[in-house]
Amino acid sequence: MSIADSQLKIATFNLFNYLEPPNAYYDFDRIYSAEQWQKKQHWVTEYLSGYQPDIIGFQEVFSPDSLKELVISQGYAYFEVVDQPEIIDDFIYKRPVVAIASRYPIVDINTVKPNIELAQTIGLTGDFTFSRKVLRATIDVPHMGNCDCYVVHFKSKRPMIEID
Repeated sequence: MSIADSQLKIATFNLFNYLEPPNAYYDFDRIYSAEQWQKKQHWVTEYLSGYQPDIIGFQEVFSPDSLKELVISQGYAYFEVVDQPEIIDDFIYKRPVVAIASRYPIVDINTVKPNIELAQTIGLTGDFTFSRKVLRATIDVPHMGNCDCYVVHFKSKRPMIEID
């Protein structure tokens, strides 16, 4: 086996509100134009062709079907999500999800549940839940066997007060 055959490239990619028009994210006026959407699609395609990861986790996915179509066209035969974004009005979306794409077979997919005992040990309440679902995928990597991969999207730490 050559060194190139034994390498595994893993990446993570925040898509910054990946939502196909004419839908809106969070508010009715946040809709990509056709030109903006094409630029976003091109941006993702350029990233994938430039870095060529074998496995990639995505954050801020509002349009999983569109993303699946795009990654399949780029050679990623396997794609999964464990949740769907929430639609709060006919075309307004909130709560984006995470996704994973792989060149290798995804043999199992699940959400990760918090360990309540551990959560309480560090001072969290017994009803603690993750604000965003955590994705765990088992991927059959040719030179490694089954490999568990996790995709998370941590909440931003925004300031508590605004300073002028």
